[in-house]
Amino acid sequence: MRYLYLALLVSIITIAGCSSQKLNTPVTASDYYQRGERFLNKKDYLKAIEAFRTITTNFPGSDLVDDAQYGLGEAYFRSGEYSSAISEYEKLSREYPLSGYVEKAQFRIGQCYLRQSLPAQLDQENTYRALERFNRFIQEYPDSDLIPQARQKILQCRTKLAEKDYLNGRLYARLRAFDAALYYYQKVVDQFGETKWSALAQLEIGEILLKQGKKDQALRAFQRALASSSDKKLKKRALQRIKKIGEDQ
Repeated sequence: MRYLYLALLVSIITIAGCSSQKLNTPVTASDYYQRGERFLNKKDYLKAIEAFRTITTNFPGSDLVDDAQYGLGEAYFRSGEYSSAISEYEKLSREYPLSGYVEKAQFRIGQCYLRQSLPAQLDQENTYRALERFNRFIQEYPDSDLIPQARQKILQCRTKLAEKDYLNGRLYARLRAFDAALYYYQKVVDQFGETKWSALAQLEIGEILLKQGKKDQALRAFQRALASSSDKKLKKRALQRIKKIGEDQ
């Protein structure tokens, strides 16, 4: 009899365990979405992707399908897989254009490109793509709460592109290819005047013109550099050059 009771007890525990396991297994789109959100917050991105993907694959008619699609983009974005994140955000915008997540997804695409942007001395294809995306975002969502951030990102992109042209100018100046150097420095001044690189480019233009004996033009370049910068070292250097030109005349 004792063994019978033990066998019965084991059976009850086993059945209870199986029942509990079934209760914890996601069965609806809502269950999978909560699971995905939980793993996303825990930074377990692979499991989050698995949960969100189950919704988009197995519950295509669910009200949560666009939420899950955005969740996929977020999981890839937060894990640093930016190319995959772009694909998921683009899919959201393409297949669920009326979703409330589209606006944020479009902003995220710009962020993805910017985070893949290489240092200024290297290729800037992703910087240009990010700039295009943020400009488009401002045009398409002028009342968005994300507009201030988008403008900040645009300045970040333009500053890096200005640095790229400034470095090109400096390279040519070191090679004494002054016409090419002036071209890039002037491009910085003309196209990226709001960045710190504009005043630096003006200063370098003055240096080249001074070497070429064009003192009047050099003087104007140094004066523009002085007026357009708040950097103490740059202003000091510009003042020294202006003073030197005055002494030589």
